[in-house]
Amino acid sequence: MYLEYLFQSENPPFNIRTSQWADNLSKFKTQRDLDGSKLIDQVIEYFL
Repeated sequence: MYLEYLFQSENPPFNIRTSQWADNLSKFKTQRDLDGSKLIDQVIEYFL
């Protein structure tokens, strides 16, 4: 199951879409960073 994979992953994605409706709703906002990894990298680079 997908959720089990996410919980067991060492580097799970920051953003998780759970349905097509959620994907459509958030696609415009996150279209260039689908899993949130770019945001995490930027925070590490600029602040840590």
